[in-house]
Amino acid sequence: MDHQRLIYLIDQYLKDNAKQQEINELNDWYATVDFGDKALDDWIREEYGMEAITSRMFGSFQKRIKDEKRLRFRIVALRWVSAAAAVLIFASIILIFRNSTKPQIVAKNQPSVIKPGTNTAILTLGNGNKIVLKQQQVGKIIAQSGVVISKQQNGLITYALTLLPASQKDSKIDFNSIETPRGGEYQILLPDGTKVWLNAASKLTYPIRFAGKERTVKLTGEAYFEVAHNAHQPFHVLFSGQDVRVFGTHFNINAYRDEAESKTTLLQGSIALSSTVNHQSVLLTPGQQAASLTGSGKFTLQSVNTQQVVSWKNGYFQFDNFNIATIMKALSRWYDIDVKYDQVNLAETYGGTFSRDSNLQDILNNMSALGKVSFKMTGRTIHVTNKKGGL
Repeated sequence: MDHQRLIYLIDQYLKDNAKQQEINELNDWYATVDFGDKALDDWIREEYGMEAITSRMFGSFQKRIKDEKRLRFRIVALRWVSAAAAVLIFASIILIFRNSTKPQIVAKNQPSVIKPGTNTAILTLGNGNKIVLKQQQVGKIIAQSGVVISKQQNGLITYALTLLPASQKDSKIDFNSIETPRGGEYQILLPDGTKVWLNAASKLTYPIRFAGKERTVKLTGEAYFEVAHNAHQPFHVLFSGQDVRVFGTHFNINAYRDEAESKTTLLQGSIALSSTVNHQSVLLTPGQQAASLTGSGKFTLQSVNTQQVVSWKNGYFQFDNFNIATIMKALSRWYDIDVKYDQVNLAETYGGTFSRDSNLQDILNNMSALGKVSFKMTGRTIHVTNKKGGL
């Protein structure tokens, strides 16, 4: 086995992708190196970096082969040992090495590693055609009705307006939508220059060009907006029976359908938020958040930590005394997992900041160490239970 093959086998094992044949091959290899009686699985996870692991294993094996060759030559050199006897002795040495009682690794002896979400979304055109953006190359994706849709090097989707023939200027404007799955996020630059960040499990619907007196989009889920200023054409976001009206500002909307209330948070500028249920309206200033129970038409204003609210956009989770149910909802969307509770005190609160690039198990381990709950992973389902004496 060469060095690159060894790197591949260990990499497959760490990713939980190794087949039984590859597991056997790795066990056979480990049986030829001398690292004591420690299990291969434990030894691998105590090392730092793939190159360090494989270099040490490969180097040890090479040294062992040289020692065995010297031993063989010494045996053959002895006049009173026949050639046939030397072969038998050497074969016995190899057999002893391979039949050692060193612990073996087996397939599926560890929890699956649930990795974080990625930059992925589906773009639906006005004619119903769907484009998986992750599969698109950098550059022009498609042109439609005087608009060129492109993908930039950083994954950003852009809309560039082109001149329309006179015969098409009064034609019906198509609507597109961009939708992220659980475990996905995406960024888009709308035709007017407004930039939108979509969180996981979210959908934004918008016209491919803004005509008329207003710019209007629809949202489900969560998004952060940096609206291009236009005093003559206000920008509207419709969501959960509410309407945000702005001219140019930065704000965040959290309006998931499985949440009891929606939250609108202003970071810069000013916005007017109104209810389509009873037409009640409020004005927000930077640092304020308006919360509204779904369908109630009523708003509650409070000052909040805006950096915590938009931490998802900046690449991390910032939990500030959040209850376990709120935290697990956020994790379930980003890691695409299901959560089940077993007599858990859902009101217990946690605090902490975690990178959204973290493996899920690392976050759960930290929460378990700090709190009164424990987590068990079965496939992509997380079972949350109280520790003994936790209630």
